Amino acid sequence: MEPADAGAPKTCRLLAFGLPPERVGTGASGLRIRKTSASETSGRAGTGKLFNRRVNREIFDKIFPHLNQEANNGYPFHSDDQLVESHIRGGLDAMLNLEAIEMTAAKLPAAYGKAFRHIAYRDLNERMKMYLEIAEERLQPERCDPRFVATAAA
Repeated sequence: MEPADAGAPKTCRLLAFGLPPERVGTGASGLRIRKTSASETSGRAGTGKLFNRRVNREIFDKIFPHLNQEANNGYPFHSDDQLVESHIRGGLDAMLNLEAIEMTAAKLPAAYGKAFRHIAYRDLNERMKMYLEIAEERLQPERCDPRFVATAAA
């Protein structure tokens, strides 16, 4: 089941699916990101920082040394090409799992299935939002503001 904006470029459809327009913003990369209210984030104060630290630690301390053959951290890839193949396969697996959630939830009793979908997509969207926030932080600016460029002294 595809959302209405299935053909929209640079759109993370799952984050925007089913939200009113005022609850969806656009990040620096042009991706649509769900805006989170203060009440939704209460109780999770340090989760984003810990998640960011965990992801960056895995990238810098495990994956990069593994790819450079400085350490064997047990990953199923040993080159950049195998890493790309792995993340493509992971993306396809994620799409299949989303489809499986929908097909399984459709077989559940109606009220339970609706509640189950709500919880599943809420949790998945929160995690995807955390990944998007890390990616947004790591993006290089598309253009430089000339006010911040150093010029040679005359």
